[in-house]
Amino acid sequence: MDEVNCSANIKDLPQEILEYIFSLLSPYKDFKSVMLVCRDWHTVMLGVVNQEFILFQHAVNTASLLWEQSAKTTSVVTERYSHSSCYYDRSMFVFGGCTATGTTFNDLWQFDLATRQWIRPLAVGTYPTPKACASLVAYKDTLILFGGWSHPTPYPLHQAARFFNQLHIYCPLVSRWSQVMPSNSPPGKAGHGSSIIGDTMIVFGGSYQLISCNEVWVLDLVYMNWTLKDIQGVKPHARYGHSQLVLDNKHILVLGGCGGSNMQFNDVWLLSMDTDVWSWSQLQVNNPENGAPQLWCHPACKVGDKVVVLSKTNRPQTDRPACKQTSPSRPPHNNHGWPEGRGQPPGQRKTASPDCRSGQEASGQLCHCSNASVATPNNVPVATSSGGSFPAPLSNTVPVAASSSSVGAPAPQRMPSIRPNAMRNRKKLLEVLQRYEDRIKAQRRDGGPQRDLVNEPVAAIFNLMAPAASVQNTAAVNPMYMHVLDISEAVSKRVVTWLPLHTNCDDNAPEETIFYSLIEGRGELIMFGGIQTDLGGMQRGVDVKQQTVSNSVHYLRTEHVLR
Repeated sequence: MDEVNCSANIKDLPQEILEYIFSLLSPYKDFKSVMLVCRDWHTVMLGVVNQEFILFQHAVNTASLLWEQSAKTTSVVTERYSHSSCYYDRSMFVFGGCTATGTTFNDLWQFDLATRQWIRPLAVGTYPTPKACASLVAYKDTLILFGGWSHPTPYPLHQAARFFNQLHIYCPLVSRWSQVMPSNSPPGKAGHGSSIIGDTMIVFGGSYQLISCNEVWVLDLVYMNWTLKDIQGVKPHARYGHSQLVLDNKHILVLGGCGGSNMQFNDVWLLSMDTDVWSWSQLQVNNPENGAPQLWCHPACKVGDKVVVLSKTNRPQTDRPACKQTSPSRPPHNNHGWPEGRGQPPGQRKTASPDCRSGQEASGQLCHCSNASVATPNNVPVATSSGGSFPAPLSNTVPVAASSSSVGAPAPQRMPSIRPNAMRNRKKLLEVLQRYEDRIKAQRRDGGPQRDLVNEPVAAIFNLMAPAASVQNTAAVNPMYMHVLDISEAVSKRVVTWLPLHTNCDDNAPEETIFYSLIEGRGELIMFGGIQTDLGGMQRGVDVKQQTVSNSVHYLRTEHVLR
């Protein structure tokens, strides 16, 4: 009996036990190694890979992926938004972006998904210009960076914003940047979408000098030659900040975007390239009420025949009491959000776009659409397919309001507001003041520090509310949810469908974030950076919660993987 026990080894384990053990390994570094051990393990591992793929697809279809924040995220990577990112060789590569002060970067970072560690490649060659809103895509063994935008700076004086048409190629094998000078280059642009199909890179839309476009440019990556594609017939509206996704070698999907003031798009377009004559088709969108409230500042990620958009929901959150209910409000109207206070782009309409979500105007309400110039009080974010946006300084200051005679008292009388949500907004502000008063009273009872709030500016009280709320409740006030778009019939029937929204709130879900990047890994979605703010809850001239630029890495994974 002892001889029998000594001869037993791991190969004698039942297949079910091996499958469970192998499912606990990292899909980035261990799966391939296990397959090389022996033929039996190769067969078992193929079954594990297939099972993990099925579980991940099912979790995406049912919007049941769970949030997890990386425990190894360090401060070595500066907080940023409007950056570019892509997946290549078991890593997420991140380029550029900008900070809350509008400072743009030209650094390149590699996040190893196997070790969950940040790596700063020591690259040589011709570095790209510091910028944001550029597109970064993987092509064979290289990364291709195109376009971008940099915020105007006061020094030297009167320096305007810059739009780039530079094309850089990064080779990870030798860690070298190279600048390429193709013939017939398009004008500089930012907020565009880029896709690789075969040996071509297809670029659609974008903005140049505050003017958006709907042009399609094609770059031959073999001969390095740009071509402006002449597409007849119906076309999408000029836009930037859309999501551009490859369906197959003959079709590209364009989702959402922004075309200017009050021109936020929630439409879906299909670019067909199956013949010599390319054509556009606008797809029918079913169940639009289940879609993300804002698509231009939330990049989409394709997973199989589904598209995932991470955003807050406008529906009441009744499944979890800890999740605070928030009602959508009209974004602040500020035409000075564009660089140097130039106002909205020339030629853009000031009325609501017909492509806005249906039912808003029909119900007698004003359309809650916005563009970069009305998103935040002092910045001009414009999303790209890689999560970028037009960067500008994010002001953390709040205008000082007139002090009231007592805490919780109504604000001083003002001129009647023409905003439809004025009374609702005032009610919310009064609730904030009441919670702050209760907190001060509790501190007095407990012998804590006392403060004289009679003559304290209301704006100062607002600035103190955010940290107080985070201490009382660690759950996000406006958590992010999965919005899933079924694109399985996009090519055959020209129809896409938003799947039912699951409003079960995840305790680990981050606060509503915009202008982040989102990529698909192996059995998970990876989200990085962005601005933690709620566009719908921002009021004209008052920002209750200070905006936070993040450098956090979040994962969306199946419950099976998390165990």
